[in-house]
Amino acid sequence: MATHSLTFRKEVLMKTFIVLSFVSFLTVFALYQYGYVSQPLSLITYSLRPIARTRATRTHTSGYLMPALIFLASGPQNNYMRFKHVLPLVALQNRTLVAYPIRNHKTQDNASEARNLSETFDIELLKKFVPVVTPYEFFRLCNGSAVVLDQGRGARGNLLKEIHRDTGLLFHAIKLNRANSKNASTFARRPSSLWKYPCIIYRPRSAPYHNVAQWKKTSKEAYHHLKKAPYLRSMGDEGERHICKGKEYLAFHWRNRSGEWCTTWGRKHLCNFTRLNLVSESPQLVKAFQNFMKLKNISCVYLAFPPFAKRMYDILRPHIPQLYTKEDLIKTVPSIAAYKNDNFVISLVEQEIVKRAVIFIGCSQSAWTKFAKFERADMNRSTIYLTAIKHMPKEVTAIN
Repeated sequence: MATHSLTFRKEVLMKTFIVLSFVSFLTVFALYQYGYVSQPLSLITYSLRPIARTRATRTHTSGYLMPALIFLASGPQNNYMRFKHVLPLVALQNRTLVAYPIRNHKTQDNASEARNLSETFDIELLKKFVPVVTPYEFFRLCNGSAVVLDQGRGARGNLLKEIHRDTGLLFHAIKLNRANSKNASTFARRPSSLWKYPCIIYRPRSAPYHNVAQWKKTSKEAYHHLKKAPYLRSMGDEGERHICKGKEYLAFHWRNRSGEWCTTWGRKHLCNFTRLNLVSESPQLVKAFQNFMKLKNISCVYLAFPPFAKRMYDILRPHIPQLYTKEDLIKTVPSIAAYKNDNFVISLVEQEIVKRAVIFIGCSQSAWTKFAKFERADMNRSTIYLTAIKHMPKEVTAIN
């Protein structure tokens, strides 16, 4: 009796396992073929309508463009630059922009987290330039299918898989015919061949598309509508009032590029060499910096730097009494202190501080500096580099 019962149980378990396996296979196959909508996305916190707010010159849109800002070897700032270049393209094609999220920096503890685009940019202002929808709305309006154009330098990883990771949406890629597949790589420069497709996912290039007709005029209008989110601008205003006692200040973005290679990629010989040069040249560095401040009649400096490049702070601090950093902002501004453990937000707030400086000395090879420079240019403020400072040691300018 016991043996019969045991046999019966085994048969039931085996049949149950087979049925569940078959159901699981069908589920996975269905998800792959038709796309999958996850539970309501926590990262989509704002409600946008697809055609509600358009530019004065537009009465309808020809389709949707989702810039998939996924470059596994890059940080958020590189994606902001690509997003900036995509905006004129969206307008030139008379499309609706899909607000794709931005990932944290790869060096952060929560690097896998995708941040709502509204955490960086003013979505309401963007909607005055082009219509904007969320990825979820894009998925729904396009029935989970889109033409996928995977471009850009450093474009690694399965794009649809990465999009699913960021949004919870699994898209189905529409296959182009052979003629249009050949033209796909020229989408940025000669996009007319793909205008007929209403739903496009695009991993954008890093460079703008200068030879597109009317690019310059359209990009100027686009950039005027690309501003940081209101909460970031508000913290920037508060921070400006608290540092340097409200007086004019110089902002300096320091990046020890070869030091970063050592820290991030393990090239210790470069890191050690760089540190020795920086220390040995510090007296001339300080003197050149002080003379420049005296020439510009500025006594206060805001220094922005990543955590692993603190050496410049250690060098300048004994010689510049009014030297401020993000630590001072966190100590004195409650709204900024609330984000003290969120490097994603603090970095954006620092850009707001830099943007307001009367003089900005940036790092020529840094995307962080490049985006700050772009924002300052919109305010008719210039950006310079260490090479512009008289008698600054070449060893110092070379590693920044």
